[in-house]
Amino acid sequence: MSNNQGKTKTLMTCIYATVIAIVALLLVFSVVQIASKVKEKKSGDDNPSGGEGGLVGYEAREVNAAEIYSGYLRLLSDGDETASGLVNISQNRVKKADQNTGFDYYYTVRETGKYHADAQAVTALNDMIKAFYEQNNKNDNIWIWQACDIDSENQDAEYRMGTAFDLYYSEDGKKLPVSRTHATYGWFYTNAYKYGFIVRYPNATEESAESGSVFRYVGVAHAKYITDSKLTLEAYIELIKEKEAGSGLIIGGADGNRYEVYYVASEGDTTEVMLPTSYEYTLGGDGATGFIVTVNRSKRVTNN
Repeated sequence: MSNNQGKTKTLMTCIYATVIAIVALLLVFSVVQIASKVKEKKSGDDNPSGGEGGLVGYEAREVNAAEIYSGYLRLLSDGDETASGLVNISQNRVKKADQNTGFDYYYTVRETGKYHADAQAVTALNDMIKAFYEQNNKNDNIWIWQACDIDSENQDAEYRMGTAFDLYYSEDGKKLPVSRTHATYGWFYTNAYKYGFIVRYPNATEESAESGSVFRYVGVAHAKYITDSKLTLEAYIELIKEKEAGSGLIIGGADGNRYEVYYVASEGDTTEVMLPTSYEYTLGGDGATGFIVTVNRSKRVTNN
């Protein structure tokens, strides 16, 4: 073989190798582009800006005005009626696993049979006080001093929803409200959010009309953010009112899930509300002027 033939063969080999390398690079580029498109499609709800097409991952639905008065964030006024469907707190207490302590239950309800509450709130209350008992040397000295009295027409509006509980303890024959600074009962102020509760009046003092021992159930989605941010429930709702679908308030729940919360003002008997299509959500209201949507961005809807 001549030198020219050898050089030609070498050149052709280099050309073939270069072509193959280019083709391989093009294939890799195509795969990356396809993967990127697939990822973009799957994560469309996390990037909700839809340009001229509107929000991605949301759809408009007509919602009845009655929903304004549902959910665990709403505020009640003195003119509002007591919530329906409440359960008797005494009858829904959980008995201790170790009933050799002289008392069957984790807590006492003042005037047994008188006070009622929302069923989900009672379940959370049971879990919270059970945890207190287990973490504080089997202390069963907690009293539910006040909650919703379904037969009373003059009780404070805060109790009428069935989600507020005034916690007391017994000491030297006296019944005293739990307090943030108490060595034992201060536990509730640092742990209540884990069970969906907030301190209803965090700025209450001995001189104020409100009690600092009232705990309000708002759900695990909201309780941690309200507590960590040192907000009142009213201030939290005002914050939510500034948020819209697709650019809502992003918060971490006490359950470890990630939530988006936003507000839609009521427009009358029915209102068009943007609701997520791919994530679980709850719809409620502030009890006055609009709807609050809480989207669980850690839980996608399973399409069958």
